Amino acid sequence: MNNKILEICKVTKVYKTNSIIRKITNKNSNGIVLENVNFSLEKGKIYGLIGRNGSGKSTLIKIIAGLSNATQGKIRIFGEDDEENLRQARKAIGFLVEEPALHFGMTAKENMQLFQKIKGISDNSSIDEILKMVNLHDCNKKKVRNFSLGMKQRLGVALALIGNPEILILDEPMNSIDPYGVVEIRNILKKICSERNITMLVTEHDLNNLYLLATDYIIIDKGHIKDEITLEQLKEKCKQHILLHTDEPERMACILEDVLKTTNYRVMPDKSIRLYDYIDDAKLLARTFLDNKILVTNLSCECATLEDYFLSVVRRA
Repeated sequence: MNNKILEICKVTKVYKTNSIIRKITNKNSNGIVLENVNFSLEKGKIYGLIGRNGSGKSTLIKIIAGLSNATQGKIRIFGEDDEENLRQARKAIGFLVEEPALHFGMTAKENMQLFQKIKGISDNSSIDEILKMVNLHDCNKKKVRNFSLGMKQRLGVALALIGNPEILILDEPMNSIDPYGVVEIRNILKKICSERNITMLVTEHDLNNLYLLATDYIIIDKGHIKDEITLEQLKEKCKQHILLHTDEPERMACILEDVLKTTNYRVMPDKSIRLYDYIDDAKLLARTFLDNKILVTNLSCECATLEDYFLSVVRRA
């Protein structure tokens, strides 16, 4: 069974710019913003789209939303890729930009009713349920102008849920919110994903927040997809370990197995060794290697983060 509900197929986007604009904006000489981008989203997962400013994230989101056209390649939503069917398929996508367009003189419910009217939806029966889902059901008389930033973002999420979408595209949903508000929105999004089986594509500059939210990560840099990794794969790469460097990795591996009785290690491509045992007993390790005449050039306790992993990917690209 194919669970792919959104597919980006060899998408390239080229902007035509003159030489003066290229120098000012630091675009490459060909104006290429996206080049041969391929990835897919599966139902019920939360994808973190990670990239520095100018990496192509915003352009990619615009193409998915139908606000910009790809120069080459295709977008496929629910298996549809011709223009007319794509237009219909996009109705099943909810969007939240960094600052949702809210009417400050209205209540949350009035904003919801207006947005439903704009979308051509006459049935208001789901509004109270959605407001309860984002913890705004008890703000019936409060005007949006008196909302905190976190409340406004939660209302933005509620607006994106109108029409019962199967995909949510969320651009910086936790931006500039206080720590309590961040936790609240994060928990709301996870609950929505779990209960409604909605697929989410989320951009977020705070990678710690994204690490605590997403199930999968897509790293984009300079218009290219550099890596795709699941949360479980990331945890495996980033879990706490002793990092060992030596000129004799094969002998060191033998000592780990024969003397220290552990096979819980990995020899990395650069010949370093990641040891997942003896985290709190570095002195024993050092003494054992010394006794067996192995020169250790580095012995350190490491625990990488999503940010560390992202930086390592874009630096080696």
